Amino acid sequence: MQQGSGVVGGNMGEPVLEMKNISKTFDGGKALDGVNFSCYAGEVHGLVGENGAGKSTLVKILSGVHQPDKGGEIHLWGKKCVIGNPRIAEELGIGMVFQEPRLIPDLDVAENVFIGNEPMKKRGSIDSKRMSELTKGFLRSLNFGSLDVHTKAARLSAPEKHAVEIARVLALNAKIIVLDEPTSSLGLNDTANLFKVLGGLKDRGISIIYISHRLDELFQITDRVTVLRDGRLTGTLKSTEMQREQLINLMIGRPLNMVYPEKSGSRSRGDPILEVTGLRRDGVLHDISFKAYRGEVLGLAGLVGAGRSELMRSVFGLDPVDGGGVVFDGRRKSRKVALKKTMASGFVYVSEDRKGEGILSSLSVKENAIVPILDRISRMGFVNDRKGKKEANHIVEDLDVKVASIQQEISSLSGGNQQKVIVGRWLKLNPKLIVLDEPTQGIDVGVKQELYRLIRRLCDEGVAVILISSDLPEILGMSDRVIVISDGRIAAELSSEEATEERICSYFVEGKSY
Repeated sequence: MQQGSGVVGGNMGEPVLEMKNISKTFDGGKALDGVNFSCYAGEVHGLVGENGAGKSTLVKILSGVHQPDKGGEIHLWGKKCVIGNPRIAEELGIGMVFQEPRLIPDLDVAENVFIGNEPMKKRGSIDSKRMSELTKGFLRSLNFGSLDVHTKAARLSAPEKHAVEIARVLALNAKIIVLDEPTSSLGLNDTANLFKVLGGLKDRGISIIYISHRLDELFQITDRVTVLRDGRLTGTLKSTEMQREQLINLMIGRPLNMVYPEKSGSRSRGDPILEVTGLRRDGVLHDISFKAYRGEVLGLAGLVGAGRSELMRSVFGLDPVDGGGVVFDGRRKSRKVALKKTMASGFVYVSEDRKGEGILSSLSVKENAIVPILDRISRMGFVNDRKGKKEANHIVEDLDVKVASIQQEISSLSGGNQQKVIVGRWLKLNPKLIVLDEPTQGIDVGVKQELYRLIRRLCDEGVAVILISSDLPEILGMSDRVIVISDGRIAAELSSEEATEERICSYFVEGKSY
């Protein structure tokens, strides 16, 4: 897709969408305050801001989930509209593709694409044959023509699920599509394919509202970017003219002179804390050996499915292995050691699956914060509430968690604040090695910088950090060493000075072993 295709300033006619003076108040607090937003036909319009800036509220108003406060107006193709509910939004040509696909696992691809919108035969039954043929057509237009439309959604990969979600809104004849963090679970190849798909939609005159925390993507695929901060519009920029520093300043209200803190390098690197030798897992991991040192950030780079997470889950003990050895802190780690004992020894793992394996969504911030130290603050099976509150408050204060109360349900927090609680609770175990798997996925730039500073602080204190990330600038900016994983093997081990984006990508493709 060509960046900055001249949508703004060209002879584009009237906007297909205008949201005028949009405000929204919840429980006395303003989530949006007089926001104006517009979109043209065939435009990719980025919508960015920190967590809590108002992005979700704005698109929920557009999709009929919320209604704007008095005075706010929505115009579609020049006509004022009242979007009373999501069904009306769909009828008006507005389609939502959420960050986490909302497919029904037991239904197949075609059934998910046309759910609630099935083509019918004259006698009133569903026309399954036509539904399958139409679905094939939508998938071909999205470069997923080889996907079997009779495959159950539960068996689909993340890119395939996104394709089905987009096909669903196309089946509703959507002319304006909202994409919320579409690449958060995609690797480089799948992201590149998605961008091609968006280019095809753009060429057909479909307008795309693109929400992302990955700033580099905005420069690649958008025509304009609108920035929100604290519910207010801080600027709308042409993508061809904006600077990264300018964009960040509009998002967080201050210049960000250095995204990544200074690396420790050899200054704080100590002895090996982890030694992995000949680790094997049939069909997944192939004879992997490496070391991690105290006081360093070891970056694990690789495409999604290359084996990065599988490697560290096996080393930690979450997944089985077929051979090889692990030595942690001078002691050989037995495969039979309970995870609780592993964590108590100072080896902790923060999963990339924040919702599935990270937070306990139905419990409070306090209850989530004290999970690893329950034995410390309990007596005869009863938790000391005073001690629990003290420990939770310490995490909130130390990591600047934005929360109204530690009794608040953790699922109500932004992704960035949930991640702070998760990392903070494992720090209560005084780890010697912490594995962070995609720690900044779906997190805004301000919170990212806070986590980066925390990682560097831990290293300066002698903790070893293994960082698994699909964000190459993050790997390059944070890592003292980089190990590249390709097809379940180590393709390269690079020093910070040797590691470049081009070099790492070449190992992704070529999969050479050193």
